[in-house]
Amino acid sequence: MATTSRSTTVLAGLADIRGWQEEFYRDLHQHPELSHQEHRTAARVAERLRAIGFSVHEGIGGTGVVAVLGNGDGPTVLLRADMDALPVKKATGLPYASTTTATDAAGGEVPVMHACGHDVHVTCLLGAAQLLAEGAEHWSGTAGALFQPAGEAGRPRPRRPRSSPSAVSLPGPRAMSSQIMRYFSSTSGRTVTRPAPRSWTRSTASSSRNARPPDHQKTRLRIVRAFPVDRQRP
Repeated sequence: MATTSRSTTVLAGLADIRGWQEEFYRDLHQHPELSHQEHRTAARVAERLRAIGFSVHEGIGGTGVVAVLGNGDGPTVLLRADMDALPVKKATGLPYASTTTATDAAGGEVPVMHACGHDVHVTCLLGAAQLLAEGAEHWSGTAGALFQPAGEAGRPRPRRPRSSPSAVSLPGPRAMSSQIMRYFSSTSGRTVTRPAPRSWTRSTASSSRNARPPDHQKTRLRIVRAFPVDRQRP
């Protein structure tokens, strides 16, 4: 079956999910959360991902969510959405307009709204995840979904106790986990990684850019810990 035909088949269910997507979007829009405070949003995201069959990992980089759907041999694709909102007052008067206030990093109480569309980002990525799960017979490989906290802040989260590290093993090539590391290191401090096994070295990758590791689907990277940049690795 041609690639275009397979894509069309997977997307054929788009109209069927529009109803819950609109409800989900309105709920997120009405309940925005500031950077590093996306607890409710993350919980709703994780709940939905589990319901459609993804392996879900919560608390990555603080409030981040990473979900993986393995579907046999094939390429690995990582999709990303930001989750946080901004300290801006909503003034549209819509029935689902935000009236939320929160305490910002400086300790002040501020209004909060999704002024940058992250509620849409999250809803769209969840929709894509469901379509991929329901249309799994039409594709093969590994689909990753990364729901990133603090996309607006661009700064590490507050210090956390060492008893609350985040660790997750992801299937597929290290490139996928390296992207996750890059996103969380920018907003959650430093993400320390350990490859297991290290079957494809950097020198091999640089000398053959188009080559894939020989054990493409077996290479795993473990995100050992995510912590602020002012902490030293234990």
